[in-house]
Amino acid sequence: MTPELRAVLTEALTAHQVYRCSRCGWDEESIQWWQCHGCDFKSNTFPIKGVNRVVLGEAIAAEHVADVIASLPGVAVIQLPEPDDDHGDGIAFWTAQEVGVADGQEVVR
Repeated sequence: MTPELRAVLTEALTAHQVYRCSRCGWDEESIQWWQCHGCDFKSNTFPIKGVNRVVLGEAIAAEHVADVIASLPGVAVIQLPEPDDDHGDGIAFWTAQEVGVADGQEVVR
């Protein structure tokens, strides 16, 4: 990871902290939801009783962070295929299946 990419990711993750909000009242249903400090993200509302707020909050925050990373300008997120080979030392290897030239650049797939 380059220092520039690390800086972009750190800035985005710092800006997009998700926090829990709640409303409790005698005449209304008590509810909770999560919001982001860095944007207008607001989750659905959930009842306070019967919900594990820690697990739910972590899931909501993880989804929001994934959306933030995927939407960063100049940052590409790709999913690698399963590795072709592993020599038992925990290092994965991918074997190039195709090699070609596109726009003067060598392309390996």
